[in-house]
Amino acid sequence: MFKRLFLLALVLCMQFVAVTAQQRFTDVDTKVRALKANQVRDIGNLAEWISENFSGEEERLRAIYSWIANNIRYDMSSAPPSAVDVYQSKVTVVAFYDRKAVCEGYAGLMDSLSGLVGIPSHLVSGYTRINGELEITPHVWVSSYIGGKWWLSDPTWGSGAVSENRFIREFEPKFFMVQPSAMVISHMPYDPLWQFLYLPVSHEEFIKNTGNSKNTKKYFQFSDTLELFVACSIEDQYRQELRRINSQGFHHPAIDQRTNYLEKSIEIFSHNNTIRSLQEITQLFNKAVERYNAYVILFNKQQDKSDRSKQIALLSASLSHLELATVKINQIHSIPEKLQPQAKSIRKSVLDLHEKVENDIRKL
Repeated sequence: MFKRLFLLALVLCMQFVAVTAQQRFTDVDTKVRALKANQVRDIGNLAEWISENFSGEEERLRAIYSWIANNIRYDMSSAPPSAVDVYQSKVTVVAFYDRKAVCEGYAGLMDSLSGLVGIPSHLVSGYTRINGELEITPHVWVSSYIGGKWWLSDPTWGSGAVSENRFIREFEPKFFMVQPSAMVISHMPYDPLWQFLYLPVSHEEFIKNTGNSKNTKKYFQFSDTLELFVACSIEDQYRQELRRINSQGFHHPAIDQRTNYLEKSIEIFSHNNTIRSLQEITQLFNKAVERYNAYVILFNKQQDKSDRSKQIALLSASLSHLELATVKINQIHSIPEKLQPQAKSIRKSVLDLHEKVENDIRKL
């Protein structure tokens, strides 16, 4: 009897907590809907209002979600989202002032406002499953770090739905602060890192809708990986994401559009990095030539032996620049085909002058 009473009390307690939380968010939603358009001048002003009116992180995030879902319309005239990364700051500002957007604008606004009110946040890109049907059109949603764990929200889906090429506004709270294990049922990130799961669902499992075969997977320490990931350059982030996607060995148009973009972006990064390196090497070579020419001028004057120390100093300075240029040449591990002739020419010039300078030093 005691056990039954205890269980009954526990159920009632859980229901009370759920109602209390829902009531708290209902109050937030009501206050946000009462905010007039002329009270919000810009994104910073909206963030200030939210910070002043709501103290808890959950309430602030709900206010952000609620404002976006109730004030931004889905832009039916805009081009569909793509698997490429966009100039997010521009998209976010346009979404705010136009009061319409596609998912990049919705998510970008939530991400920007979250940062302004002090909530760690990241954009997550991927594809989805709508009413059980796979939708490979790229989509963007938001991850938020609250209470020591990651939550996922989709303000685009929270604002309404598209039916017969028409946007129907209907505030939907169920896509706010969703548990990662629940969100992955309908939202599949390109990079498994953003599932925030120790046993992430594979692309093949999501696309074929076969469920998560946890028993056959390796443990994925996503928290440690995420900490390292966000500290990397964009190029390194792309390389890591591509490696994690390709490691699954599964291809489908839903993910190929992303991997193609990542490969092309990495190629561009590599090309631009090589150009910068070759420019630095050329500058060092030119400085070496300048010092060597100064030595030649001094040598041709054929003055007394006191000039010998100046000659050695000029040759040593030239040699120092050439050695640094050689180090930078050796640091270029992969040279794009179009830049190989230029790189080969610069390398030969550096090596030829390096040999000449060393020979002249030995003669002095």
